[in-house]
Amino acid sequence: MIGAGPVGLEFGQMYARFRTTVTILHRSGSIFRRTEARLAHRLAEILRAEGVTVVTDAKVQSATRDGNRKVVTYTAEDGTHQVVADEILLAAGKTPNTAGLGLDAAGVDLDDKQAIRVQPFLQTSQLSIFAAGDVTNLPKRLEITAGREGTLAAENALTGSTKSIDDNAVPYTVFTDPQLAGVGLTEDEQMERLGVCVCRTVSFADVPKAIIMRRTEGLIKMAIHPQSGEIMGVHILAPHASEIVAEAMMLVRNRNTIDDVLESLPMFPTLSESIKMAAMSFTRDISKLSCCV
Repeated sequence: MIGAGPVGLEFGQMYARFRTTVTILHRSGSIFRRTEARLAHRLAEILRAEGVTVVTDAKVQSATRDGNRKVVTYTAEDGTHQVVADEILLAAGKTPNTAGLGLDAAGVDLDDKQAIRVQPFLQTSQLSIFAAGDVTNLPKRLEITAGREGTLAAENALTGSTKSIDDNAVPYTVFTDPQLAGVGLTEDEQMERLGVCVCRTVSFADVPKAIIMRRTEGLIKMAIHPQSGEIMGVHILAPHASEIVAEAMMLVRNRNTIDDVLESLPMFPTLSESIKMAAMSFTRDISKLSCCV
């Protein structure tokens, strides 16, 4: 696998569980930069324990044939290496498929990756042309955003409105096992924005349902505003994290505080209790709580 991210990680784990020897080469230091570094590191540990070779800070130099085999040459901090493989899966990012759209003739500006430059409300450099989805240069190009962007692009074009998507409230999920999901700011992003981070990380070893399931390898990390207690980000590594993040998405979108969560009554025992436990960890030692929070 050349490239981690959702495609490389999901397919890498899948093929490994089919008893295939898998190597993932990723050019940055984290296998998934959109999440918390600690969660990405834990997921990499889990994959390695399943037999997947994960190499970060790997810069691929070439891919060649040697008979029926493929040889990938890459450089890392400790020198140049080669991986001999039966197949290569390229998961190193997307290139917008704009080449045949005649955008030069229409006068629509592209960026250096051939993505259409748009305003947050999806208007292109030509005031009467709007664009949505993977062809745009917007930061989060997902299935869930593309459909909504299409609706907003049509509404903005026809009514003159300037509606847009709040990228901070758009969740993500990597469908590995355990799943990696999150919404809002990470610790590093909050540091960049505010110069300070108020964050807590809770192990699923403290979540009763995870103990019952014998799936305690996960983590949940929450970041809040240092003054107001507003929940600014929640990132989760756990079974069914894609389901848990739905609650976190609404908390971030509605600018709820940890006090709002502390007053809530989540069902026991559920994995979603982890959100309340993360909120409680800002004010008390959750290891001393009884089983039902």
